[in-house]
Amino acid sequence: MNGIAALVGWAMILWRLPRVQLHSAHARYTFATLVCFTLAATFSTPLVIAWVDGRTGLPGLSFVTEYLFAIAAAVVWALSCLSLDNTLLSRGWLLWLAPVVMACLLAIWWFFQPELRAESLSRSDGEILLTVLAQGYAFAIVTSIAVPALARRVTNETALPIRLRLVCILATQVILAVWLGATMTLGPLVLFGVAPRSSSFSFVNVLIGLMILAYTMSLLPPPALVYVAKRMIRVRDWIALRRLRGVERRIARILDVAPIGISREEAWDAPEYALYRVTIAILDRRKSLDAAASDSAKRLGWRLNELVTTTPDYFQLVRELQRIDAR
Repeated sequence: MNGIAALVGWAMILWRLPRVQLHSAHARYTFATLVCFTLAATFSTPLVIAWVDGRTGLPGLSFVTEYLFAIAAAVVWALSCLSLDNTLLSRGWLLWLAPVVMACLLAIWWFFQPELRAESLSRSDGEILLTVLAQGYAFAIVTSIAVPALARRVTNETALPIRLRLVCILATQVILAVWLGATMTLGPLVLFGVAPRSSSFSFVNVLIGLMILAYTMSLLPPPALVYVAKRMIRVRDWIALRRLRGVERRIARILDVAPIGISREEAWDAPEYALYRVTIAILDRRKSLDAAASDSAKRLGWRLNELVTTTPDYFQLVRELQRIDAR
C-alpha cells in the first residue's frame, strides 16, 4: 500500500509541477505537503528500505527518515490550512514543536538503532516509540488545525464545485485522523504489555486506500468537478420535486381539484422548471385554502401565507415548502 501511495504521489507531483501557482502561499504549501508526503511514502517501501539501510549500514535510517518527512508534511500542511483560516493562528505554536519532535525522533533512533533492523522492526520498542511520537504530533496538527480550518471553509464556500474539492480534502484529513489516532493508541498498549506486539489494525490499509482515493478526487480538473456539481444539483432538484408534488397533491385532495400535470420527460429533462411550476401551483391555491370550509385547509393556507411573508428568498421558500406537509 505504501508503494502505491508513493507511485500515486510521484505521478501527482509530475502532473502538478508545471501548474503550481508560486505566487500563492496556499498553493506553495499544498504542493510542498504533497512532496513531503510522497517522500515519506517512498522511504517506507521495501525496496528503498533495503537500499538505504544496506548502503549506509545504519539500521532504521529509512524508517526515521520516513517520519522526518512526515513531520515536515504536517508542518507545511498546517501552514496551508492556517492560510485559509486566520482564526486558528493561535494554534500555530504547535508548529514550533516540530524541531523538538524531530530531534526526539533522531535521539530515539540513535538509542534504539541496534534493534531497528528490518526483520525485527515490528517488534522493536524503538519502532513503537518513533511511531507514537511522530503520529501523535501529526494527529495534533490534523485535529487541531487541518480539520477545523477545512470544515469552516466547506461551510462558508458557496460555489459547489469548490466545495466538492474541499469536501474531498476534508475527508482525507478525517480518515488520516482516524488512522493516526488508532495507531498511536495501540503503541502504548503494546509497550505496557496490555496488547501483544503482534497486534495490528486490519483496517489500516483500507483507511490508507480511502485516503488516497479521496485526495486523488480532490485533484480532479475543474471541468470534472463542475460536471459532478451539475449532476448533484439535478438529483437535488429531483428530490425536491418529488416532495413538492406530494404537498401539491395533498392540497389538491383537500380542495377536491385535480393536481397539476408534470410529464416524466419534463421532470427528467428540466426538473428546475417543473419545480418552479409546482411551487407556483401551491402558492396560487392559498386563497382557495383560506376560503375552504375545512379547518385543516385553513390551517394549511395560514402556513403558506406565513411562509411567503417570512421567506422572501425563492430557494429558501422551496426548501420550507418541502417540509410543510410533515408539520
